[in-house]
Amino acid sequence: MKATTRTSQCIGFLIQLARATNESDPVSLAQVSLHTGISRRYLEQLAILLKNAGLIRGFTGRGGGYLLARSPDTITIHDIVTAASGPVSFAGCVADSLGCMSADFCQCRPLWMLIDHEIEQVLNAHVLEDLVDRSRLTELQARARSLPHHGGAESPWAHRNTPEVARGGG
Repeated sequence: MKATTRTSQCIGFLIQLARATNESDPVSLAQVSLHTGISRRYLEQLAILLKNAGLIRGFTGRGGGYLLARSPDTITIHDIVTAASGPVSFAGCVADSLGCMSADFCQCRPLWMLIDHEIEQVLNAHVLEDLVDRSRLTELQARARSLPHHGGAESPWAHRNTPEVARGGG
């Protein structure tokens, strides 16, 4: 599974709504575009996805725009990913076992199911507010930096591409 650009842009859109809204004045797509760099035309497409998922509400006419449909601390990242990209699935056969002739005896399927479950747990454990609130974001960034492959401890596979290994000395 790979996070799509659409998913990242939906998250950026919602972050801007959460930061700019005072719960009564809708935020225009022009304002969101200014802060995110996402074209207004593409934001219109994202707005449809987010509105259909019940994450935002739209208002037409003078002073129209968009508001979050729920509080940022109740919108999970899973909600956003699903709205933007559809169901979370590491392997398509997990979500559609009828489409796989080997589903009943596949040796990989239990692992794919476990991976899907773990991904969903992480996505459900974080909410939009984690990305909106500066202190919560700082904490999330620190946790991410402490991961082995993100600038923390060295990855156990880091030595694979060193000159010593290439020459047979590693």
